[in-house]
Amino acid sequence: MIGTFLLYIGSDKMSSKIGIKIVGLIILSNIFLVGAVLSIPTDSLMFLPALILIGAVSLVLGTLLGSHIERNFAKIITSVKELSKFDNNTNNKYELDALQRDDLASYIKQFIKNFKNIIEKVNQAGEMIFYSSEELSNSIEASHLSIASISYSISKIADGMEGNAAAVQETTASIEEVSSSAESVAQSSHDVVEDSINAEKFAEKGSEAIQQVIKSIDEVAKSSVDVANTISQLAVSSSKVGEILNIITGISSQTNLLALNAAIEAARAGEHGSGFAVVADEIRSLAEQSTKSAREISELVKGIEIRTSQVVETVGVQEKRINSTVEKAQLIDISIKDILKSIRNVVIKINAIASASKEQVLAIDQVTKSIDSISRVTDVSAKNAYDISDSIKVQVTTLDEISYAIKEIINLSKSLDVKIGNFNN
Repeated sequence: MIGTFLLYIGSDKMSSKIGIKIVGLIILSNIFLVGAVLSIPTDSLMFLPALILIGAVSLVLGTLLGSHIERNFAKIITSVKELSKFDNNTNNKYELDALQRDDLASYIKQFIKNFKNIIEKVNQAGEMIFYSSEELSNSIEASHLSIASISYSISKIADGMEGNAAAVQETTASIEEVSSSAESVAQSSHDVVEDSINAEKFAEKGSEAIQQVIKSIDEVAKSSVDVANTISQLAVSSSKVGEILNIITGISSQTNLLALNAAIEAARAGEHGSGFAVVADEIRSLAEQSTKSAREISELVKGIEIRTSQVVETVGVQEKRINSTVEKAQLIDISIKDILKSIRNVVIKINAIASASKEQVLAIDQVTKSIDSISRVTDVSAKNAYDISDSIKVQVTTLDEISYAIKEIINLSKSLDVKIGNFNN
């Protein structure tokens, strides 16, 4: 608009019109003066020569003044015309220097000076805008790539979070199964502890029973030894009885022999020896009975000795068996004590396992709660990640719009730089 206006007022037609208007104003003023003269009464015509002279002088002065003003306006318009063409040559400077005494020229010179300063500042600002816009455009492109990479990464993270959430759910299910198994182990451990305690009690009772058996076997062994000793003594006594029976048998034999001799002597004595013969027969009969009884007793003693020997042998065998049984019972007692010790150790370990299982169940419950919290946080994080991805997409769109606007600014800066270059050349 300013350039068009300056071109308009700087045209030759415009300068001619201004000169014509000034001359026209002078002529018009003279016409009004003539009219005023014609309207003057006749009795006042003595002032007519003076008025005519004044009109002639004003006409001449108006013509001269119009020419001078026209020439000055022509120079000013020429400078303004060149200024409107952005032609910064030195001719205008000299033409304006010729009009230093004219206020309008001074104003125009100051305007041109200020306009040059403004153009120079605009040029500097345009260059700064151009380079800053290019840097900003590069930064925005880099930011666009970074944000696109971040958006892609966040999308991957969100997808990964969804996968993590699914994995967490599967882990939670597995942990619940492990927790159920741990509870079963704890319950089974508790049952095993109770069974072990019962087995310990049974083992203790069995050990006590074995001790009683060993004690009873020891007593039987002692009784067997006593019986064996008694039987041995009986065998000794039987041997002595046999010896005594042998003596009795010998005495009976001698008595029988004496009775026989007495009977022979009684037979020799005749009637005087008949009474003695009867006594001798009786003694012989008693001797024979004693011999017979001694033999029977001897046979019985021999049978007793044989049976006693058999009993002694049997008692010896039983004693060996009893001793072997005692040894075996003692070994069984030792084994039972070892079993009892092992059962106690098993009970201690199972109690430890039960306690550990309970602690494991509590820990698994805590882990399950933590995983539930992680699952919730993961779901929220995934949602937030998608929201961030959407926001970044909006930012990318905004950056694209800003990048387009900056490219427009760069193009305008280039156009402005061309215009200013035309002015400075």
